[in-house]
Amino acid sequence: MRLVKLGTISLDGIKIEANASKHTALALEHPDRLEAQVEELLRLADQADNAPRPDPLELKRREQRLALIAAAKEEIESRAHTRFDGRHC
Repeated sequence: MRLVKLGTISLDGIKIEANASKHTALALEHPDRLEAQVEELLRLADQADNAPRPDPLELKRREQRLALIAAAKEEIESRAHTRFDGRHC
């Protein structure tokens, strides 16, 4: 590997006091975005408050139906296993 000599390279030692920062630039937009987010969250909360709530009796009835269906499915599978245990394809 060869090195090439380009000449003299120097860094300037001037110190400049800067007044802008990334955080300051973002902070100017931040309140607008934050306000929009708060409004959206409040809107979603209002929707949730106004949504119809399910009837507890209806929920219980549906849970019972699901349990009956699960029991019937197990019974059908048990009968199928009993019926097809002796048979070979």
